[in-house]
Amino acid sequence: LGVMRMRDDKGVDDKIIAVSARDPAFAGYQSLEDLPVHTTREIKRFFEDYKALENKRVDVEEPLGREEALVVLRASLLAYRKLRRSQGPR
Repeated sequence: LGVMRMRDDKGVDDKIIAVSARDPAFAGYQSLEDLPVHTTREIKRFFEDYKALENKRVDVEEPLGREEALVVLRASLLAYRKLRRSQGPR
């Protein structure tokens, strides 16, 4: 559906926001706009509170949409494949 971007002293940490395609409760959800506004706020607050409990400061940006999430997913997949290739056969 989208991505929640967090920034802390270690840099950017993207969190993918997704729902199960097999769960009838989320039938028809295709973008962040399909989520109730309160749910998006709860997700953002969760990450703010999660870091606060670790005594760490974090900036949680407003969520980005589906296209941005796909960019993050593709980049992550490429990085994973590159890492696996560099490790050689197992």
